[in-house]
Amino acid sequence: MSKTALVTGSAGFIGRHMVNELAERDWTVTAIDEINGADARDFFRAEDFLVFDLVVHCAYHVGGRAAIDGEPRLLAKNLELDTLMFDWAVRTGQRRVVYYSSSAAYPVD
Repeated sequence: MSKTALVTGSAGFIGRHMVNELAERDWTVTAIDEINGADARDFFRAEDFLVFDLVVHCAYHVGGRAAIDGEPRLLAKNLELDTLMFDWAVRTGQRRVVYYSSSAAYPVD
């Protein structure tokens, strides 16, 4: 039986490479990305029965340090996204989670 993986942010740089690598290794991959019309937040709110062998969480509203400083709503969206993912992973008993954080540190104030 094939191993299963969920990759959020699957159209991004890390996500698309992860999807390709897992597929090459014969994993069954569920790919989620807003670019493809799928919001990971909606998935985490609604999905209560699928348990994956691996969850790779790469979904973020990007923009780097400038966006964190100048567009605080992006920070709020990212924190919501991470919170929903971790809550879902615990609630549904996901086997393994790989979590990619921001490339820029969040503000401490």
